[in-house]
Amino acid sequence: MNSANGVVFDPALARGRALAQEAACAGCVAWAIGDHGGGVADDDIGTLWHARIARRLEPGAALIGALRPSDRFVLERLANARGVTFRNAAW
Repeated sequence: MNSANGVVFDPALARGRALAQEAACAGCVAWAIGDHGGGVADDDIGTLWHARIARRLEPGAALIGALRPSDRFVLERLANARGVTFRNAAW
């Protein structure tokens, strides 16, 4: 967690909730799939990436995620295209 600039998690997953707690304790920014704050419904990883995450991370940043395989697949590609390293949280 100490090398991450942000966390992306699915609150429906136990590991996602645990990762969110770790992020909060570390003072790390965290984004949740399904978060409806700020007037944007982030049920889709692509929407979440473009509406919130990409704005906060510069190339070279690191992102940790606890996501379903399909969301992880998409996020890895979006992050890599921007030069952001994505690492899936250990299960």
